[in-house]
Amino acid sequence: MNKNFLIILIFLFFLASCSQFGENPSGDHLDKIKISPNYDIEKERFKNRKENIIIEMNEKISFWDMTKAFLFNTAEIVPETKLPEVTA
Repeated sequence: MNKNFLIILIFLFFLASCSQFGENPSGDHLDKIKISPNYDIEKERFKNRKENIIIEMNEKISFWDMTKAFLFNTAEIVPETKLPEVTA
């Protein structure tokens, strides 16, 4: 058996045996979620405050433009003045 195949097989077995992280809300926690103004009771999920925010963002800038700006940003990112410090 190929060594790489065996490593992949072990990795997949390990991945499949992992339990789910977190759980769906229930009880008091679910009741708190349901009274949120951003929660849609009919659809049982949170909703965006601006309904078409993703569509509007996609119209303004493409995914590729965002990726280029993130990877090849030439903007100055060093503050002009020293940032204030809070000491405890």
